[in-house]
Amino acid sequence: MFRLREGRQVQEPLSSAYLVIQQGSQAGRRVEIYKDHTTLGRSRDCDIFLEDVTVHRKQASIIYTRAGYVLRDEHGSGDSLVNGRPVREQLLSDGDHLLFGTTQLIWCVAKTYDRTQRVGSDPSRCV
Repeated sequence: MFRLREGRQVQEPLSSAYLVIQQGSQAGRRVEIYKDHTTLGRSRDCDIFLEDVTVHRKQASIIYTRAGYVLRDEHGSGDSLVNGRPVREQLLSDGDHLLFGTTQLIWCVAKTYDRTQRVGSDPSRCV
C-alpha cells in the first residue's frame, strides 16, 4: 500500500490488522484487513462475508483513519457490539471482541507483520 507522506509517496507494510473469527460457522479463520474501507456482512458483495443468517447484509465497516481503525455500524440498529456494548462508531483497540449476530470475532493489531503467521492454538488471543 502506498501513502503520501510529506509530499512524496512511500510504501508502507501490508496491513498489520486482522480479525479472528472465534464463534460461528467460520470459527478459527483469520481475515486480514488490507483496505482503507472494509465492509462486513451477510452479502457476498461485502469484503468480509459472514456466513450467519442473523447478520445484516451490510452489517458494519472498518475504516482506517489517522487515529486508527474505526468500526462503524452500517445498519444503524445498534446490533454491532464491541466488548459487549452496542456501538454506532468505535475506535478499535487490540484485543477488542466484536459480535455481529451470532458471529464472534477478535480484533488484532500486530506490531510486526509476518505473512506466514498463523492463528495460535488459543483463538481467543491475538497472535
